Amino acid sequence: MGARMRGGHELSDILQELTAISRAVSDAWSDLEPARRPPRSELDRALAGLQRCVVWVIGTFTKHMRDDEQRGKRAIHRLEAEQRDAIERGLASDVLAARMLAVVLDVMECDAGALLLYDASSAQLVEVAASGLPRDAIEREVVDVGSQTFPATVARSDAPVTEVGDVATTELDVSPALRASGIRAMLGVRMPARTKLFGVLYVAMRRPHVFGSREVRRLELLGERVLVHLEIAYLNAALRASLDEVLAERKAREQFVSFLVHDLRTPLSNAKVSAQLLARLPDGDPRRADLTSRIVRGVDRADAMLRDLLDVSRIRAGGTLPLSRAPADLFDVVHAVVAELPTGSARRIALDVDHARGTWDAHELERALGNVVSNALKYGDETAPITIRAKGDAEVARLSVHNAGSPLEPAQLERIFEPFVQQSEGRGWGLGLALVRACAEAHGGRALVQSDAEHGTVFTIELPTTAPTAPDDRGAQPTA
Repeated sequence: MGARMRGGHELSDILQELTAISRAVSDAWSDLEPARRPPRSELDRALAGLQRCVVWVIGTFTKHMRDDEQRGKRAIHRLEAEQRDAIERGLASDVLAARMLAVVLDVMECDAGALLLYDASSAQLVEVAASGLPRDAIEREVVDVGSQTFPATVARSDAPVTEVGDVATTELDVSPALRASGIRAMLGVRMPARTKLFGVLYVAMRRPHVFGSREVRRLELLGERVLVHLEIAYLNAALRASLDEVLAERKAREQFVSFLVHDLRTPLSNAKVSAQLLARLPDGDPRRADLTSRIVRGVDRADAMLRDLLDVSRIRAGGTLPLSRAPADLFDVVHAVVAELPTGSARRIALDVDHARGTWDAHELERALGNVVSNALKYGDETAPITIRAKGDAEVARLSVHNAGSPLEPAQLERIFEPFVQQSEGRGWGLGLALVRACAEAHGGRALVQSDAEHGTVFTIELPTTAPTAPDDRGAQPTA
């Protein structure tokens, strides 16, 4: 009787059985001939014994319910404690998943189990925690939701819970390692029960076992709590990542302002000093022409810096670079950029340039190419040449810059075209490559980067040879 109650049988079913037994005993006593009937006292003693069974069942059931409730509360508190500890210590979500699975196995008194999360992009259940199962068996079970494995069957089931009575004989797709592992009974719960699939939690025993209704309800409850805690953990991780990004961007902005003030002060200070000297010189002094040129160069340099800043601000606000399109040739663009380089830098340049013609803003392309070449000169191997290529066909032209040297890290590759991101530690605004991408996209093209230790780093600007039919540049004015 106690085993049936621990297995989850309902109290009403057990009481009905005891009532039926009492009635059967009374009817059997009544049906006997008076001479053959046991004394009435024996009947009363038997019925009293059955009544004591009823009282015992009710008391035991109440105790089991109370213990079960307390056990469930303790399990919930343990899961909450694991979540709090994981958040406070910044533990990874898979570590939290493993610790919560350990709590589930302990509460369910099971030998093994696994927690799998649903990846919608691949329609697969991906293991995040497992315990007590053969390694290759687990790997076999991380498969398409449409497969015939146990976790996939749980995920597709209309019922919240799915059970396997004996792994050794089940018709589900089970690996030989799992069949031979000694696992017999399995119980799985879909998370959540019926709405959009998030994952699957299942437990297993190495002994034959029929899971009772109370065990089923307990696993459902634990699955719900595990789901809640995992979602909170993922949200917390996303929040931490967002906060880290905000702090990193704030630091980059502060550094940018510092560089901006310094870099603007230099040409403006030079122009101011030149203007003061110019004011002291008499008309006709031959030095006046040189001082005037210095003032113009300083103002032009400051103007270019401010223009870069304003263009990046426009891009970050959702706009595009204004273009002044006209027939242009990448051959001319490349040679114009190389002509502006200092003699020492120009000697490092190797050209592989064809006449690639299109309808572009040549001035913007010169600025974009100049930024890429400047990066290559700054970060590339100083002993190796920097190669500029310009090729094109009837539809697309490509302008690329290759340099040897240390490759970019994967994290750098992901963000290299974003504003305020530098190719490496050091001084700089972090605007040049953002303007490169903006120029390419304003023309209807794209900016690409490839980098590895064997081939070096290549930045490429792809451009359609004709202006798009959409009014991308309508109302745009030529920029200085």
